[in-house]
Amino acid sequence: ASRRFDISSENLAVFDSQMSALADYSFWLRFHTTSFADRIFGMFSRAGSDDLPFLERLEITCFPFEFWGRGTLSQILVQERFWIWFDSRAYVIASVCREEAEIERIGVMPAHQGKGVGTTILGFALDQLRAQNVERIYLEVNEHNIAARRLYAHFGFVLDGVRPDYYGDGGDAILMSLTVK
Repeated sequence: ASRRFDISSENLAVFDSQMSALADYSFWLRFHTTSFADRIFGMFSRAGSDDLPFLERLEITCFPFEFWGRGTLSQILVQERFWIWFDSRAYVIASVCREEAEIERIGVMPAHQGKGVGTTILGFALDQLRAQNVERIYLEVNEHNIAARRLYAHFGFVLDGVRPDYYGDGGDAILMSLTVK
């Protein structure tokens, strides 16, 4: 027996405004067929090529002035060395080469920043990388991004070096790494 849903135009307008970031139907369907507890407690999926439209919207929303385009994201999705984990609030991109990995990008939707989502997804990604027998993880962060630097230090990342004037805003790139046992 199938259920019939009556959606009024008023409810549809509310839904559209709340779910604009989830407009891609394939992601919307996957997201809404998982349990509420899984979504709240950090059910992250490994991205595939079907997730490109949603990842692109996440990227543009998280980094409106320095986002990676559809071409870059689609190239990353087809390369085996790249791993992307995401949910409706955040994503992380890592590249893996044998026993080393690099965190290429972490994005958290503005509405979820400062609420522990970055900590949750980074912890998840580090667990996944450990499971792949990664021994050392690298990343770089803009010196002006104090919240991200604190997050990385919380997980034990240490300073490896500095690339002066690396970013367009004149900020130095802080190079950090974590040895995983």
